[in-house]
Amino acid sequence: MATGEILQGNLPKKAARIVRQWALDHQPELVANWERGEALLPMEMIPGADLDD
Repeated sequence: MATGEILQGNLPKKAARIVRQWALDHQPELVANWERGEALLPMEMIPGADLDD
């Protein structure tokens, strides 16, 4: 989702904040991977929150 909203389940507040910010920071890469998945193409790696510079 474009807002980073968790649709199902839950995370501790700090983890949810980290994941939400990561998703917003990497939205173009996530959209590109979504499109690759729909086309049955391999997805690209996206650095995790702990690997970002």
